[in-house]
Amino acid sequence: MSTLIVYESMFGATHAVAEEIASGIRRRNDVTVVSVHDLDPEQVPEADLIVLGAPTHVHGLSTPVSRENAALVGLDSYSGLQLEHDQNPIGMAEWLERAQLPADAGFAVFDTRIRGPRLLVGSAAHHVASLLHTRGIDLVAPPTSFFVMDNHRLEPGERERASAWGAELGLPQPKPFDAVLDPTPATPASLVVGHDGSAQADDALTTALDLAAALSAPVMIVRAWSIDTAPRGALFHDGYASPFSEVDARVRELLIEETRAIRERHPGVAVEFQGVLGQPAEVLIEVSRRARMLVVGSRGRGGFAALMLGSVSEQCVRHAACPVLVVRPSGRDLDDERS
Repeated sequence: MSTLIVYESMFGATHAVAEEIASGIRRRNDVTVVSVHDLDPEQVPEADLIVLGAPTHVHGLSTPVSRENAALVGLDSYSGLQLEHDQNPIGMAEWLERAQLPADAGFAVFDTRIRGPRLLVGSAAHHVASLLHTRGIDLVAPPTSFFVMDNHRLEPGERERASAWGAELGLPQPKPFDAVLDPTPATPASLVVGHDGSAQADDALTTALDLAAALSAPVMIVRAWSIDTAPRGALFHDGYASPFSEVDARVRELLIEETRAIRERHPGVAVEFQGVLGQPAEVLIEVSRRARMLVVGSRGRGGFAALMLGSVSEQCVRHAACPVLVVRPSGRDLDDERS
């Protein structure tokens, strides 16, 4: 299988990710890596897989103005940064507008961006995915982000993650992934509670069910997942990529199983479940936008506490459209925190 990786990069981070993705794909396939600055969009070579990558600017793909501003601010603020091109080249958006893409190729997209909920910081990868969708092009893998620090350099571990993603892309792809579906909003009477499998999430769920029982309200339990947190074996089956819907279903099955004991103590409360691809805060904010209340724990695990703009609970308090109840840890967990 032949692969073409086309990237836009200003200070080298997106270029570095593209090269790491290529190193993973090369374990099985031939790869060509080229910048949008150097590839005529009307002369795109044939390839079995085309991977497109770009930095996130102002919530999406860069523009001539955003590139100019980023160059001025970046070079003025951080020592050691160098522009990949002396001139202001075209970006991915302009390149895609003119690109003659092979009709029978598979496509994957990635971006580089600061860490935080996608609704707040944006995602060039999702922007590219939307542009491809308007052409009737589906993806063979979820849009994926790799994270940079304020100084435009990659976070530790992102190079390794990019190489691993490339290795997964190099596996046989029998059919495109499903389009990413928006999460289903909860009904206005519902309480929404996020659950990531932690003890703090159990505390939040217990509180939500207690309130729901008193209010005769239904509850929707939500778990966000990503490439890094998907259940073991869910993303690929027998060497092939699994559709999003299958991963969502597996996450939902685990959610039902892991919350069973707590739910059985509240037999009169109607409960629904959702497993959703996305950043935790973004997913909870979207699901709860018409809900009666959103209930979250004060701490989480995995990527929850690592959000640059704050914890999931903080993001929900700041941006949710409904009232938010933040449940402090139980006495047991407080003792653990102090030790």
